[in-house]
Amino acid sequence: MLAQAARKHPDVPVSLAPLTGIDAVGAFGGVICVDAMEYVPPEEWPIVLSAFHRALEPAGLLYLTVEEADRAELDREFEQLRRAGHPVVPGESIQGPDPREDDGYHFYPSSGSVDGWLRDAGFEVLVDEPGDDYRHLIARRA
Repeated sequence: MLAQAARKHPDVPVSLAPLTGIDAVGAFGGVICVDAMEYVPPEEWPIVLSAFHRALEPAGLLYLTVEEADRAELDREFEQLRRAGHPVVPGESIQGPDPREDDGYHFYPSSGSVDGWLRDAGFEVLVDEPGDDYRHLIARRA
């Protein structure tokens, strides 16, 4: 995808970086993060959100989707994994959103955790709408 983007827009720099490795400062009017944060473990959420904040211009906006899952199912999986001796925290899943598929690691944070991490990273939430099993958030630098 990066090669395609570079061919289509040769004057725009492209690079590959992990969400925790974004080093841009004040470079973007907006950051869009769709269908990615569910792969970020809880201890890295503050790092990623702080990187998004740093990368934005002072009036910059963040559009973020946060995948939601059945909390009762997550609680059952959490207890099962803890009993098996795995070092997990509530919301972590190794099954993914559909237990019939092998989707690997996912983390489904509580709304309160997401709100706190956004606030701590310096964001003010402007829009918070549910839809299609996601929270759709638009936030700006506070």
